[in-house]
Amino acid sequence: MSLLEIKSFVSSIKPFDCLRNSELDEVCNHLDIVYFKNDIEVLTPHKQAEYLYFVIKGVVQEKDEDEDEVISVYAENEFFDPFLLIKNEIKHTYVTVQETICYMLPKDIFLKYMYQNEEVERYFFSTISEKLTNSVQNEKTKERLSFAIAKVEDAFIQRPIYVNENETIHNTVTRLIDNKVESMLVERSDGEIGIVTDSDLVKKALYNRLDLDEPVGKITTYGLESISATDFLFNAQLVMSKKKLKRLLVMRDDDIIGTLDIVSLNSFFASHTHSTSNLIDNAVSIDELKEASKRFIKTIRALYEKGVKVRYISKIISQLNNKLFAKLFDFLAPEELKKQAALIIMGSEGRGEQILKTDQDNALIISD
Repeated sequence: MSLLEIKSFVSSIKPFDCLRNSELDEVCNHLDIVYFKNDIEVLTPHKQAEYLYFVIKGVVQEKDEDEDEVISVYAENEFFDPFLLIKNEIKHTYVTVQETICYMLPKDIFLKYMYQNEEVERYFFSTISEKLTNSVQNEKTKERLSFAIAKVEDAFIQRPIYVNENETIHNTVTRLIDNKVESMLVERSDGEIGIVTDSDLVKKALYNRLDLDEPVGKITTYGLESISATDFLFNAQLVMSKKKLKRLLVMRDDDIIGTLDIVSLNSFFASHTHSTSNLIDNAVSIDELKEASKRFIKTIRALYEKGVKVRYISKIISQLNNKLFAKLFDFLAPEELKKQAALIIMGSEGRGEQILKTDQDNALIISD
């Protein structure tokens, strides 16, 4: 970054916006940049703190290792921890939960300008009532950020229960009921893993009047998508939305540790994304598509209020927009055109950068 960009970054963070221009120049000239991999301890107890860290990118958790509790969370455009430098004591562990890039400000420079600038000093030595207010606000911030950094393993994952492809449909139903689950994993002779759900038993077995002594392999779905237990839960939501899936295999290294279903995912986020997606999928008229599109604002608001980062919201809304345009094109385009043309969504929406609706440019690529 140029000095101008660094000054813009630092001065956007309270209380460093109170620094005089000469002070800001001096602070920025002493900043170094540092990169941390995921799960790296930046600060540890019983050591002296040497730097104030400004988070450029990533997330750092402050943890009480004795209580196994997250005390605070620091994300982009935040800093940690001035009180360590003032008190000269580290009580907790500060660990990255993503790849993280920070600016480091030496302790002596921070203390010099904190004591030199009354507004900055007053901010850090606020009254007890202000500290309590800040503490309450910090709890809200932690709650919002927990959604942004939630991992697949944080949601409810149904334990894997296996059945052989040659097991009867009747015995499979019995095992579903006995285990109080809605799906079972099916092992095929070639090692492929499939899944059979309670809805498969209704739609594929009962509806087609299959003999319940037939092998369950006949109604099993193979070619399952998977996701790592340590991946972000939002990535699971994106995969499900894009590929119209209701379940994903959850992997840890090369082992299946269970399945994540759309109900568990939605109960974690409660963001209305899946219900909006379903409205688009099930729409049978342009009016119904219009009603579905009106729910985008509710989805955006719900995600934003959860503290979800804008880039994640943009990805989700982009997926919903893709579905909306595809369905709209299917409703409006003549049959002979559908077979000979591709609809191109251009501009910010085509790039997946748009959240709120503006004017929209589209195009057709025609086969001849």
